[in-house]
Amino acid sequence: MVYRLFSAVLITFLMIAGLAVPAGAADDRGSVAGTFTQRDGSPIAQARVELRDRQDNYQGTAATGADGAFGFDNVAAGDYKLRFFWPGSAEQYYPQKLYSSEAGTVTVVAGQVTTVNETALPTGGLVVTVADDATGAPLAGVCLSGEEGLFECTDAQGKADFGTVRARTYRLTIGPPDGYLFDTIEEAVVQPDVVTAITKTMHREAVLDVSFVDAVTAEPVADACLHMVDEQSRGVVDTNSNRFCTNGTGKIRIGKLWPARIKLYAWSNDGKHGSQWVGPSGGTGDVDAATWFQLAFGATTSVTVKLDGAGSITGMVTDVTTGAPVSQMCPTPTPAGPSSYQPGRVTCTYSEGRYTINGLGPYDWKIQFPDYTRKYGWLWSGNGTNRHEATPVRVNAGASVTLDVQLPPTGVVTGKIIDSPVPLQYVKVLALNAQTGDWAAPYANINVTTAVYTMKGLNNQLLKVGYSAMTEPFWHPQPVRVFAGMTTGNIDLVFPPMR
Repeated sequence: MVYRLFSAVLITFLMIAGLAVPAGAADDRGSVAGTFTQRDGSPIAQARVELRDRQDNYQGTAATGADGAFGFDNVAAGDYKLRFFWPGSAEQYYPQKLYSSEAGTVTVVAGQVTTVNETALPTGGLVVTVADDATGAPLAGVCLSGEEGLFECTDAQGKADFGTVRARTYRLTIGPPDGYLFDTIEEAVVQPDVVTAITKTMHREAVLDVSFVDAVTAEPVADACLHMVDEQSRGVVDTNSNRFCTNGTGKIRIGKLWPARIKLYAWSNDGKHGSQWVGPSGGTGDVDAATWFQLAFGATTSVTVKLDGAGSITGMVTDVTTGAPVSQMCPTPTPAGPSSYQPGRVTCTYSEGRYTINGLGPYDWKIQFPDYTRKYGWLWSGNGTNRHEATPVRVNAGASVTLDVQLPPTGVVTGKIIDSPVPLQYVKVLALNAQTGDWAAPYANINVTTAVYTMKGLNNQLLKVGYSAMTEPFWHPQPVRVFAGMTTGNIDLVFPPMR
């Protein structure tokens, strides 16, 4: 009675004084007490327990004793969450939940003790040993990270001990030491109540060391670049991306490479030296004559690029039917891809239909005319419908050669996409020349309402038609014959059942 009278007087005084009454006045408070134990009932000592409000804001911390007991006193009445941290990396929310969004409610009542006894989710130990793939020597200072805040670095014996962690499957990313490649452990499966030991070997990087020199004087060419073309690239070179340049030194050292079989397309920005495919004894304009270089784990591949002088090709691009100039055409001295891009050192056609390809080495070049407006069939120099049928154009240093072309109307392939496992906006339909394996047209347009695709940009040829749903492509079972100016229909593409 005296206490209540005192409280009333105090509150009245605070109101008269213009002061706020604390939300947690003494008669509005309770406490939380409980235990944190293993699944077998044994206590978990030295665990951290956090009291958090329903918006997951921090309210206070307690620690478990030797008996696993913890408590919070003088807690304002209301609803809370409890978050438990093991003496390791594991954590959980009451009652046995991983995430705050799943946490249960702990209700504190004024003048009462709310009891919360939490049992740990299954846990285990995780130790990862990292070693050199070739020698087996342990690698120190390699840091690994994964879900639930896992992070640990290897010691002098190459071991990363994560301590007690949740029993589950983790994906661990590995930060490589100098000279090694980035890697992951896709499935680190931690079993309950045991220490899971994993050994991961790391690969040394492949390195490409390139020097650019003048083919005549052997002097370094300071401002030069290269593009690596692997076996899956189909000869496509985009000099505006994925390039490596000397930055004034005449040399490039490219590390962090994986083993691959590559060709090199090189060019200079000095206006004096021409571009080339790197051949066995010098430059070439023919991708088929370029040298394959093999990159290997832990090995340095050294290449000297001998740059010759530069010449150019220029000419008119017109419609074969009307004779009208064709605009928006960007010819390319390397095989084109399915998406449009601006080839390096190429002046594309405008309303007058004239183009120029500058900075070509003095070699025989097969020039492609890919139309991404989809009005015309793709064409090669000499009216070739594919690269093997193309007529090479000889370029001489310091000179310009003329190459005029007339583009035929596009051929069309159309059909339905059946049983796509993903929405059609994520499907791609593509075409390759069946003889050369080069890209034969831009990606098809797909009507997502009717599931009908329409592929344009095709010339007279035999096609391989592929289709993918964010995966490696499937292929139409038969080659497809297409003709310029004509439509080949009913080429339906059926996705197999997904496993």
